[in-house]
Amino acid sequence: MALNPYQKYQENKIEGSSQGEMIILLYEGCIRFMNEALVFIEENKIQDAHNKIIKAQRIINELMVTLDFEAGGEIAQNLYNLYDFIMNELIKANIKKEKEGLYNSIEVMQELLDAWRVVIKEAQANAQEQSENVSINFNS
Repeated sequence: MALNPYQKYQENKIEGSSQGEMIILLYEGCIRFMNEALVFIEENKIQDAHNKIIKAQRIINELMVTLDFEAGGEIAQNLYNLYDFIMNELIKANIKKEKEGLYNSIEVMQELLDAWRVVIKEAQANAQEQSENVSINFNS
């Protein structure tokens, strides 16, 4: 099946993403699915809301299983606890089709997304600085 231009762009974006960029994409997708689920609940489109919540849950699950507790230590454990909270909120939201669990989940995911953006930006700046230092030393 041929991909439309948007699908091809998304595929290339994912394939060319660094680990940090991939995390950002996952967070953005999860938040988007939860926001879409809110709209569907408001419109009483129960099956559509269910499908969007399931997609958000799959992303949270992927984030949970890819945590490296050995390397990440306390940070990985704290992230796991937050993901577990979000997963439970999504389950409740899906069972009851109530918006509160989605609002709670979106709030936590948005805060985490904002934090990841800062971390990745700083890491990129540090990498750029190190690269420039190597260039200067090499050229000296």
